[in-house]
Amino acid sequence: MHQAYQPLPSKRSLAESDKPLAICCNFSATDNFEMRQELSDRGVTVLDGTVEGLRAVRHAFAYRDFGKRAALSLPSSPEAGTVEQWRERLKSRQAFSEAEGLELIADFGIGAVTHHHATSASHAVAAAQSAGFPVALKTAMPGIQHKSDVGGVLLGLDDEEAVSTAYQDLNDRLGPQVLVTPMAPKGVEMSLGIIRDPQFGSLVMVGAGGILIELLADRRIVLPPCDTANARRQIDRLKVRPMLDGLRGQPSVDADALADAVARLSVLATCLGDLIEGLDINPVIVHPDGCIAVDALVLPIADETSATLAPGASAP
Repeated sequence: MHQAYQPLPSKRSLAESDKPLAICCNFSATDNFEMRQELSDRGVTVLDGTVEGLRAVRHAFAYRDFGKRAALSLPSSPEAGTVEQWRERLKSRQAFSEAEGLELIADFGIGAVTHHHATSASHAVAAAQSAGFPVALKTAMPGIQHKSDVGGVLLGLDDEEAVSTAYQDLNDRLGPQVLVTPMAPKGVEMSLGIIRDPQFGSLVMVGAGGILIELLADRRIVLPPCDTANARRQIDRLKVRPMLDGLRGQPSVDADALADAVARLSVLATCLGDLIEGLDINPVIVHPDGCIAVDALVLPIADETSATLAPGASAP
């Protein structure tokens, strides 16, 4: 016959210590209401379930670490005039081109590929000569947000003829406006972004990039502003983190540079987040000597009524 549980050791522990006490129980088929009520009346927290109990312990340690964190050491913001210029641009609520998106993040210290706008084959060839072969051609036609989905990105063009042919293909299928960029170094594809949350405002995201962004859904969320130390802790929790150290003979890449980019994006979110509906930087190529953004999609707030202050931002 089942006997009523007597939490005598818990009573003694509570009486002999000034530390908070919690009990984790995992009775799958037993009504432990009497035990939980008695312990609760004595100030003992009862965690019902092993998984839930372990999560509570993890959160308690995380809260402890949060309370002991050092003062933030944030990257510097751009000059006030530059910030105000971008605020005015975002207030127009007009769609951003990819070139503008790259210029925006570059102004906040995030490395971005150099780019040249072209509207003819001859312009594209001249831009490629200036950038240095090999190059990539990407459609820059308004309204095309996900270029790879429509075959709008052509890579590894290593001479003038290849550039001219690629331009003609993009022109015929999608339109005359293209961006010409040098090929990014080989490395690990990651992604960065800013998302809006109804409760917390602008949040910064770091995660797996390229085609893995949707396949793995591997991402961490950071409340801005954050410094490189906090960004690095979030990066270290990603499933793809081992890829940054090198797998199957691949060289390790600069995880510190990625953490710096996250911190700088958090400064951007702090300064401009109240005017940004979303910002997607994918991919970010992390290579042995740094990291560089290859594409940037910026979505301004659609209307004034939906704009709210981002955490830490000042009212315009």
